[in-house]
Amino acid sequence: MKNIIFTFILIALMGCSDSDNSDLRSQLNGKWKWIESSGGIDGRTETPESSGNSVTIEFTRTTVKTFINGNLKSEVNYEIQSGSSIRTTKKNRFDSV
Repeated sequence: MKNIIFTFILIALMGCSDSDNSDLRSQLNGKWKWIESSGGIDGRTETPESSGNSVTIEFTRTTVKTFINGNLKSEVNYEIQSGSSIRTTKKNRFDSV
């Protein structure tokens, strides 16, 4: 499940500029329906149909809630920060869960 949340957050962060973290929080706010996860060592793709699970992720300004088949499975606080990466000298966004 953490892979689903991490993948979603990573995609959302890649599509936004580095200028304003509060703007990004506003863009994430709301409920999101899981469509697909892919990757890992075996390159597998998983969908709601293949897993038998319906997953909804709900973002507020400070928390991420994950619902599987309508049941709350996790609720964690998150934070968006900028910092230096070991891969580039440019400032990058990092999420903390």
